[in-house]
Amino acid sequence: MRLSSSQGGRMEFFDMLARGGPLIYVLMVLSVTTVAMIIAKFFQLRKAGAYRASRAKAAVDSIMAGKYQEAWAKLAESETPLCRICRAALQCCIDENVAAGEAEAEILRIGNREARVLEGGQRVLFAIANISPLIGLLGTVLGMIQAFAVLQDAGAQVSPALLAGGIWEALLTTAFGLGIAIYTLIAYHYFEGKGDAILADAKDLVTRIQIHFGKAGPQSVTLVTKSQQAAAGADYGV
Repeated sequence: MRLSSSQGGRMEFFDMLARGGPLIYVLMVLSVTTVAMIIAKFFQLRKAGAYRASRAKAAVDSIMAGKYQEAWAKLAESETPLCRICRAALQCCIDENVAAGEAEAEILRIGNREARVLEGGQRVLFAIANISPLIGLLGTVLGMIQAFAVLQDAGAQVSPALLAGGIWEALLTTAFGLGIAIYTLIAYHYFEGKGDAILADAKDLVTRIQIHFGKAGPQSVTLVTKSQQAAAGADYGV
């Protein structure tokens, strides 16, 4: 039976992967995990309102116009992180018994909680992006050791083809690991950027609410993810 070009290509691909050694299968598991997490993260951000912030902005515009009931109704209709943060800000700032410092502390608490939710899963993506090339390199080193062992056993009958075949098979894991790391790192920075955009919008809207009610402290509420804190620590040598 003659195989079609597509079937032959698939068999050639899987045969090539099989030659990469057992660590290829570890990398395949990481690849599938990454794809699943990217899909899940996309839907999480979509649910979090990363692609629609108009409701929260419309609610804050209502607050600026003094329509507090209307603003609360708009914020209560949605459970996105942005609306929850603005809802907490409105609730704290409209209460005359809550001091400016207390309001700021409560808004910061709610905001940091939402930031942790938005960051969920990103550490795993970052870990996979860092580990994949190392696993690929380990597979290449093990493959090279095996290739040179075969050359030693061949003795005087060593041929360039035997050496080349061993080397390209050993390099398969490095190529596969780098490929996984590249698209995982792209996804990580994309999701990190979307999360940062939500927090930037939250900071802007919360500051407007605080100023409107005269409860803006000496420092405005700053919401940061753990990745931003780590980056800041690296900048200062922490």
